[in-house]
Amino acid sequence: MRKKFCQTVVSMIAACSCAVTVMSGSTFASTTEVNSEASETEAATEAEGGNAGSKTVLDDAEAVAAARSDKYKDILKGTTLQIGCDVSFVPFTFPDKDDKYTGFDIDLIDAMADYLGFKYELQPMEFTALLASVQTKKLDLGTAGITITDEREKVMDFTDPYYDAGLQILVRNDSDIKDFDNLTSGVTVATKQGTASADYLAQNCPDATVTEFPTSDEAYLEVSRGSAQAAVFDAPNMLYYCKTNPNAGCKVVGSLVDACQYGILFPDGSENTKYFNAALAKFEEDGTYDSIYQKWFSGEQ
Repeated sequence: MRKKFCQTVVSMIAACSCAVTVMSGSTFASTTEVNSEASETEAATEAEGGNAGSKTVLDDAEAVAAARSDKYKDILKGTTLQIGCDVSFVPFTFPDKDDKYTGFDIDLIDAMADYLGFKYELQPMEFTALLASVQTKKLDLGTAGITITDEREKVMDFTDPYYDAGLQILVRNDSDIKDFDNLTSGVTVATKQGTASADYLAQNCPDATVTEFPTSDEAYLEVSRGSAQAAVFDAPNMLYYCKTNPNAGCKVVGSLVDACQYGILFPDGSENTKYFNAALAKFEEDGTYDSIYQKWFSGEQ
């Protein structure tokens, strides 16, 4: 599984006969005891109604052209941005053992700070407060695996999508299960209780034997030790589990379902949106995005 960048950016680059790395991704909830139920609920709710790839071809064309000419390199030099992030949304934004925030989104912001020239102050907060703070311009931007939706785009701006989100399947390395149509009668499936994955299984895999657990780690352990044949949950959570637990003997398989996309969120009319779009296009072409992705995820198919 590879990364899928904004479709219009890809189309623009393809039209210019340039090779592009295609991005992939998924919705996410914490693999640790510290998790973000607010973000999980948001992503789960919006998965069915998210507006994927909302930017126009013209916007993306400008981003690609600006990236290739380095038009916006150091454009924000001397600026300190106030950036909101979720309290914990592993592995996108979360505190490490020293309470310093780290994660996929943090590394992406660090790369953008280096390219665009800005400094920033990170403001961790609950997800709903983050959205309100960006909308009211108390923050310059927000990043926390934020799903792009039509409703949010009416009052705020998003960058081009930088991460695809959805549910996938965790199985043992020697499993014959390949996709959701294999989750049939006689197949035991573990998942996290009260989540979109549990709802999806009830509606789409009614013949499978589904057991719900309080945490995603417990569901994964069932698969690792052979008590369950599969687990279904947010894909990046499972990818991160595979990366950080190589001895578990598991892999992520299947098509991405309940799909949505993440974008970096800005107040309505922010000039910074186009700068960050150019940075995303730059990182897609020069391999920066791919390097960050590989650091945080494994198990691509």
